[in-house]
Amino acid sequence: MNQPSPRSLAEPMAFTDAELVRGAISTGVTFVLLAPVLMIVLTLATTHDPQSLGIAIYVILVATFVGVIPFTLLTVVVATPVARAIGRALRRERRRWPHLLAFAGLGAVTSVLVSTVAGLLMWTATAEQGGPIPLEFTLPFGLLLAPIAAASSAWGWWRTSRRALARDAAIEAQGEEEEA
Repeated sequence: MNQPSPRSLAEPMAFTDAELVRGAISTGVTFVLLAPVLMIVLTLATTHDPQSLGIAIYVILVATFVGVIPFTLLTVVVATPVARAIGRALRRERRRWPHLLAFAGLGAVTSVLVSTVAGLLMWTATAEQGGPIPLEFTLPFGLLLAPIAAASSAWGWWRTSRRALARDAAIEAQGEEEEA
């Protein structure tokens, strides 16, 4: 059974919970795919020793499974209510660029916040041993990935909204055909 569209003339960019979840999943998957690609490209551009290159790529892939995927999953769950609030605030805005900018901003800010929190959590776990401050590593990493997070978040919104609006148009066209 098809769910009726929440969109109207007054709220042309309203959305359903299912659309919100689809956008969040699309954002997370895109980030998990693009983050290691960026890290590998940077490694290829800066490493000239073939043995070091192989080890670096291995470390990036392991870090993706051990760190990027779990942190991304947690981040998507925690950031989805914020995305809902942004979407609801913009539901009357027909133009797409404010939505894209808002969700790109959410992605970038979230990247920096998550890397800061991860660094602080790692620091509290190692503070007693007098180890280095992980924030010196995690914050630059979050800043480096902020453009990827921004693009992933904007892509998640764009892809989901495009599908939803196309579905609405198809249902409307089908209704017009039945009337004729």
